[in-house]
Amino acid sequence: MHTLSLFKTDPSDRLAWPHANQALTLDSPAMDIIADFSIYAPYRISSATPAVNILPLLKQSHVSAALVTDSHERFCGLITPQDVSEERLLQIVGRGTAREDIFAADCMQPRDQLHSVAFDEVQRARIKDVVETLCSYGHQHCLVTDQKNHEIRGLISADDIAEFLKLQLDIRSRPTFAELSRILAA
Repeated sequence: MHTLSLFKTDPSDRLAWPHANQALTLDSPAMDIIADFSIYAPYRISSATPAVNILPLLKQSHVSAALVTDSHERFCGLITPQDVSEERLLQIVGRGTAREDIFAADCMQPRDQLHSVAFDEVQRARIKDVVETLCSYGHQHCLVTDQKNHEIRGLISADDIAEFLKLQLDIRSRPTFAELSRILAA
């Protein structure tokens, strides 16, 4: 066994930040903006997590979406701040469920309703292609699937793209052609 040497942290030492995101443009490779699960473990929330606890967890973790897994760690859905908003929880309460009995499984976007794009296609795409796709379908998030290995390989988030490119990209519904053109021209 070898003991490592410890030393005082110098006052001039700075935090290291990724450099890759600093020069992103709409013409950059789409691979630069996906959360690739083969490189970074996805943020996960148990399907049994009380809904009232989810929004603080997402904010604290600085993520715009989390994968929801069941008790066997199998992927069962996606959850976003909108899914656990006060309005959404009140809708569920209105159907007769007590607020404290609402869990991630009750308000998530179920796996069978999520869309994905092929990993092979993302490898050949540009960020502008991803933006156009998200806008065309009115999706805030899109899974990336490796179809050869039958793996959910990653997640694309419109919020992440907007943050990386310093764009205003608010996808709530399908935009008009004029709105899409304005976004891509930025």
